[in-house]
Amino acid sequence: MEEPPDVVLYNCSSQLLAHYGPLRNVSWAWSLNRTQLEGLLEAVLVDDSLSLEARRGARDLLAQCLFPAQRPFRLPPWQKTAWAVAFALMLAIAVSGNAIVMWIVLGELLPPLHYASVALDVSEYMASSSLCTPMGS
Repeated sequence: MEEPPDVVLYNCSSQLLAHYGPLRNVSWAWSLNRTQLEGLLEAVLVDDSLSLEARRGARDLLAQCLFPAQRPFRLPPWQKTAWAVAFALMLAIAVSGNAIVMWIVLGELLPPLHYASVALDVSEYMASSSLCTPMGS
């Protein structure tokens, strides 16, 4: 595994020490050399005064800071745009199709039948107009 650059190591160490260390002012960490800083981090990560859960949290914080992983579901802007256009097209087709069906049903069917048809179509219209839109970006 590749070693992180010094700046990243110092910044991540400062975050870890500020969160889990006994001192809140961690500007002194910049005066340490790399070996001293790694020794200090090791001491914090195996400190018995921290609970096991806190040590795991510190280890995870340091790992995520030093070696950030790409999120697999993060899409590039052009793919977000393509999906937004596809959902907008689906929404337009669903809403306009249901509106046309309601218009035809209200104009031509007999009253006992058109209540059930219109009720069903209104519920489909509302579902398509609210559920067809993407929830997150």
